[in-house]
Formats: sequence, structure tokens, C-alpha cells
Amino acid sequence: MLKKFKDGIREVAFTTDYINSLLELMEATLSYVPSCTNANEIPDISLYDHSKTTVAIASCIYEYLNALGKNDYRNILYENGKDFYKEKAFLMFSFDISGIQKFIYTISSKNALKMLRARSFYLEVLSEHLIDRLLINCGLSRANLIYSGGGHCYILLPNTEKVKKEIDNFLKTVNRWLIEKFGNSLYVAVGKTECSANDLMNTCADDNSKKAEATNDYPPYKDIFVRVGREQSRSKLNRYDAYDIRRMNNLPAGEIGRECRVCG
Repeated sequence: MLKKFKDGIREVAFTTDYINSLLELMEATLSYVPSCTNANEIPDISLYDHSKTTVAIASCIYEYLNALGKNDYRNILYENGKDFYKEKAFLMFSFDISGIQKFIYTISSKNALKMLRARSFYLEVLSEHLIDRLLINCGLSRANLIYSGGGHCYILLPNTEKVKKEIDNFLKTVNRWLIEKFGNSLYVAVGKTECSANDLMNTCADDNSKKAEATNDYPPYKDIFVRVGREQSRSKLNRYDAYDIRRMNNLPAGEIGRECRVCG
């Protein structure tokens, strides 16, 4: 593993263009190396996951403090660290592509298997492209990507006005492009919520477990994803604004008199 890592690191230039290459190298070599060398603990966290998560959190903190014009990191993060843990410095973001099943399976019987594979692959590439574009526009790397799969993703972002504007532009740009290419068959719903370091560490969840059960509340960490899911559901229920609806109504119709091969 060490030899493979050394050979790979020689090919990496320490510039922005090579960040994802470095992440791939670390994933290939360090995924089965435990982050903790204490033999008495369960080695269930890999050195790759630990390093990647550290980068995600550190980059969010840097962007957040930079946006506020604060650069006294030692005072803010170490001497007054407990106060900073309470600040809503992070933004948990998620998007979900709606209409996947209908898009994939609305095909003709001719070359059905090839069409299914092609459409599934197309959506996977589209999803990864959207993730990359958002991360680049926010000035971040794929280290901030927590999960992606099945047209769904979770990304940890800094809680800044710049990032929130990028998310709004992302939603409008992507969905208007989807309308142009696929009508209303595909739609990207987004959800985001502010959270603190205490929320990410699930602080007080164990102490308040009985209270949570009694009031039907959620522990802090779980509540992050509950809030994101609720906002995503609202996004799906209110897909388009007046501009988008007018635009869809003015799209040219298909060729008149031609029968659809799929639905007849």
C-alpha cells in the first residue's frame, strides 16, 4: 500500500486540478487502513474516510470565517472553541432527481436492454456532473461530497451568502435546462439546512434521548437530514414558477401526425 501510494503521489501536482486525483489515490490505498492504531478500539473508520471528512469540515470552516472577515483562527477555534461549536457554520445540502423511473423505463421494446443501460448511465453521469459544477462554483472539492447514488446526493457546504446564491442559481439553471431537453419528465429538487459543529457531533443526543422520545423530536444529527428531507419535499410540490410554466407552454410540440413508438 505504501509503495503504491508513493508511486501515485509522484504523479500528482499540488494544484487545484489534481485534488480529485489525490482523493482517488487515497481511496485506492487507504480505504482499508484504520484511522486509529489503538488495538483496543474497533477499527471501523478508515484513514481515507477520516482524512476526507477532516478536509470537508476544515474547508467549510475556512470559507465561513473568510466570508465573515475573521482570520484569528487560534482564538476562534481553540481558545473559544466551545462557542464556535454553537455557530451555524455549516450547510447540509442535498439534491434529488425526480422522475428517474419514468425516464428510464419509457422506452420502446426494440433494443430495450441497451436503452435501459444507456439511460441509467446517462443519469449517473448527469448527477456526477451536477455535483462537480456546484462544488467548483462554491470553491470546494469532492472531499465535501458525503454521498451520491441513484440521482441523490448529500454535500457539506459552508454557510455563506455566496454558497446560498450558488444553490439558487444551480436550481434555476439546471431545471430550466431539463425543461428544454426533457419537458417536465425530469426535475431536480433541492434541500438545505443550517447546522453547527454540535449538530454534526450529535452533542446532547444521548443525554436527551428520553426527552426526545417523549416529544417526538430527533437527535441533533438525525434532525439535520429530517429538515433537509422536508425542504426537498416542498421543492417537489412547488416545482415551477410562473416564468417556467409560461416557457413550457410555449415550447414547440412534436411532429403532428407521427405516432409515438413507446405509448402508441
